[in-house]
Amino acid sequence: MNDPSSYSAILRVAMTVLPKTQIGQAAWQTDGETLSLHLPSATISIRAATEADQPEYTVWVALPDGPEIGRIVVPPGDAQYRLFRDLHKAATEACWAMLTREIQKSMDQEGTVGATAATTAIPPELPSRPTSEQAEEFFTRIAGDWHLDYSRGEEDVRIDENGNVLLLTIMHGKAIATSTRPVFRLEVLACNAAVDQVEIAKVKANGRTRQIEVLQVTQKEMTGYAKHDGHKLKYTRR
Repeated sequence: MNDPSSYSAILRVAMTVLPKTQIGQAAWQTDGETLSLHLPSATISIRAATEADQPEYTVWVALPDGPEIGRIVVPPGDAQYRLFRDLHKAATEACWAMLTREIQKSMDQEGTVGATAATTAIPPELPSRPTSEQAEEFFTRIAGDWHLDYSRGEEDVRIDENGNVLLLTIMHGKAIATSTRPVFRLEVLACNAAVDQVEIAKVKANGRTRQIEVLQVTQKEMTGYAKHDGHKLKYTRR
């Protein structure tokens, strides 16, 4: 039996996410079985138990650093079964749409089916790891408050000189951290000699990498894309 508080909370999340998913504004990902939507504050996942006409759905929500905060099972007779069925269908379609776009983009870039598309703006001759001095220089340079537009949404973040990332809320024009606990730690994977082209990983508290970003860096702006799906990223200093 589902915990009533978890059921109510996950239902509200599903009702919020579904319309965004249906109009293509939610970047769902899949490992072949589970569909997941990674948001700055949490990750929502849904999985169908079988491929039957009316499968049972398992839905859960976890914090960015990994701990699960709620899980429910939705059988065919559930009062909200249709909503979760629609969410699973829309999320599946979103994953297929993203895959189709990536295939088309690869074909457009290379002009030949089967050719390998370029996936990084960092030249192959760059070292796989920066020196500690380069990493320190990079974090010192980008420390401060940034507005991030990641194509499907926006958020405000604060990056400290150690690469820790805090989420911000804007109240009366003032940026306030929503928590003292970082949502990510940045790790520089590669850079050029000037440290203005970088490849960084966003690492969660549990050590798992959320995504890898390829960025061109200036004092007031960082632009680039996420390597896993190519969605555009633009950080503007606040």
